[in-house]
Amino acid sequence: LMPTSAEPAHFIGRANLGLKNTNVALDAFRRALTLDPRDLESMYWLGYTLVADGRAEDLSANRRASTVREARKFLEQVAAAQPKRAEVHYALGLASLAAGEHAVARQQLERALSLEAASADWHYHYARTLVALEDFGPAIAAAREAVSRTPQHRPARLLLGRELLRARQWTEAEANYRTLLSADAADAEATIGLGQTLFEQGRHANAVECLHSVAEPTRDSLYYLGRALAMLDDFQQSRTVYEQAISTFGPDAALCYALGCAQAHLRKWKTALAAFEQSLTFEDSGKSHIQLGHVRLAQGERAAALAEYRNALEVSPQLPEAHHALGLYYYGAGKLDEAEREFTQAAQLAGDCAPAY
Repeated sequence: LMPTSAEPAHFIGRANLGLKNTNVALDAFRRALTLDPRDLESMYWLGYTLVADGRAEDLSANRRASTVREARKFLEQVAAAQPKRAEVHYALGLASLAAGEHAVARQQLERALSLEAASADWHYHYARTLVALEDFGPAIAAAREAVSRTPQHRPARLLLGRELLRARQWTEAEANYRTLLSADAADAEATIGLGQTLFEQGRHANAVECLHSVAEPTRDSLYYLGRALAMLDDFQQSRTVYEQAISTFGPDAALCYALGCAQAHLRKWKTALAAFEQSLTFEDSGKSHIQLGHVRLAQGERAAALAEYRNALEVSPQLPEAHHALGLYYYGAGKLDEAEREFTQAAQLAGDCAPAY
């Protein structure tokens, strides 16, 4: 039975929200607003509950859009009446984030954070927004703030780990993932993140041991396991791992390219060729064309190899490896002037890696 005055209806809504009875809570808040259309508390909590509902992963795109739109309608009324109420701006930021309006979400979340010393969740969602805007440095700072407030905040730590990896800050990334694993040794995402970090640090045997421990392998765990095995020159096992990843999760550009490299190291030219060609169906990559050129050259198809090296330059004219590969081809053909030109171009493009060329 619903009450006949706004205040009891409001508290019924709050109680059911705490019990995660979302639909009952929504009905109660709507009932409160029917009884008192100026009840700002019920208006806020109705908007907040709609935001939470609109972020549910199982909603259709249309349902999510309509739910978030309704949430904004109520929250904007509260924000107009109470412009210094931080939680309203936070809820509006979540609504904009759910709607994919990341620039707007950033403004709203920054407004919320300027008004209140916020919880870890607020900084975490701010970090999510910054990642979506590809503003990675501030995203790392926001994620660090979140975990400083709640050290075991798992979503914030996972986000922080991913961004530290992107920023090549391996030591902090490793410490971050180990903190997660100290709380739950079976945390698959943290284990995969740690394995990837170990791989990037060049600790390939440690990466293999770590990634082998994942109980239910994912696409990423198999991809990095395969790469680590390849770096240990175990191309047979690396190939097996890539084939498992493709069989389980389907082919993509990176997996097919990696499989092609493993097959080429095993001198399985036909299967290497097929893997690189499949990689190109997903992404027209200069590196795949280079590898195709190497395979063609290994099979004695010099004209086809030259065509692939030129394709690589057409796709990626600033890729040092493409100029280097073409330079090696010219050098092998006795065309020393052309070879010197390509090697020089490779060195100029390689920057810090120039001595290798």
